[in-house]
Amino acid sequence: MKKRIYTTFLLVFICCCSFAQHATHHKKKKTKAPEYTVEKWFNGKKSATCLTFDDWSAGHGAIVVNTLIERGCPATFFVTQNNNGLGGGYAQMQKAAQNGMEIGNHTQSHPDLTKLNANDLHKEVSDTQASLSKETNAEISTLAYPYGPYNDQVIEEVRKHHIAARGVIDINHFPYEFAQSEQDYFKLNTVGVNEEFTPEKFGATLRKANNEGGMLTLIFHSVYNNKVDDQSYAAITEQRLNQFLDTLNTYKNETWTTTMANAVKYHKEAHCTKLTTINNNAIEWTMSLTDTLSNNKLYNQPLTITIKVPNGQHYLAVSQGGAALAFSFHDRENTISFNAVPDGGIIRITKAREKRRKRR
Repeated sequence: MKKRIYTTFLLVFICCCSFAQHATHHKKKKTKAPEYTVEKWFNGKKSATCLTFDDWSAGHGAIVVNTLIERGCPATFFVTQNNNGLGGGYAQMQKAAQNGMEIGNHTQSHPDLTKLNANDLHKEVSDTQASLSKETNAEISTLAYPYGPYNDQVIEEVRKHHIAARGVIDINHFPYEFAQSEQDYFKLNTVGVNEEFTPEKFGATLRKANNEGGMLTLIFHSVYNNKVDDQSYAAITEQRLNQFLDTLNTYKNETWTTTMANAVKYHKEAHCTKLTTINNNAIEWTMSLTDTLSNNKLYNQPLTITIKVPNGQHYLAVSQGGAALAFSFHDRENTISFNAVPDGGIIRITKAREKRRKRR
């Protein structure tokens, strides 16, 4: 009897061990995490440059909007809403927004926000944000503080409906880590432009920003010509504006010229995004790109992703959420780069059946 029990136990033990070995042998391979880089700025540029125009004075709608559209140059217009009767008003603001410009909030009446009570502060900031969005049919997500000052109470109100805000303090350093906390995005500084700020100074400032890798924000005010009399503050001529734009164009391969909102979105997304492999087989490589920002409708700026790939593999296509993405393959580095939106859908990289000849 004891022998029979022992034999039965031994058989059960052997079967269990065999099953465990079999299960271990067929255990699904752990998917290798992709080796990747989120480029500091869009398309791998060294810095970001944001042209911002404060107040919506007469020359902004009459001169600046059309000039920027003709050049394909994005910028941000911080609108003081009481100036909506100038420069073509809301119709010209809408035209700007439809052509890649940003409409930003510069309050209703341009007061010193630090001197307002809570009710008036809400009207100047939050109510104006909602009204500008309705009148221009545009996303209003950044603000410029009138005259520059702000305090904790002001920032608290601004943060309710904006992702960043800019002051007027001149700076001469442009580090990439310009925001150590969420609060710092509401304390952005700038470089002031007036008749004493020459294209040569602008070029030197661009080079410095490129070397330091940060975000360069410039603040313009009045722009005039012989037909449009706009000399309310820090006025420059239309000719000088075009000289600045010519200078900026010479650095187009080094700096990303964009709106302030897009630059801030990119910077925030890049600091909290993650690329994860879903599946990687002989036919395709699927991945998910996610971030920790909760508002996907607002944070929709594509990031430039560079992935290390096996030597010898050739790729046919890249897509996200079913939409084709432009991509570039760098043979020497064995990397592939493309622009994708965090939480914008599954990324698929289609592989060719025949591999490239491996580099020796």
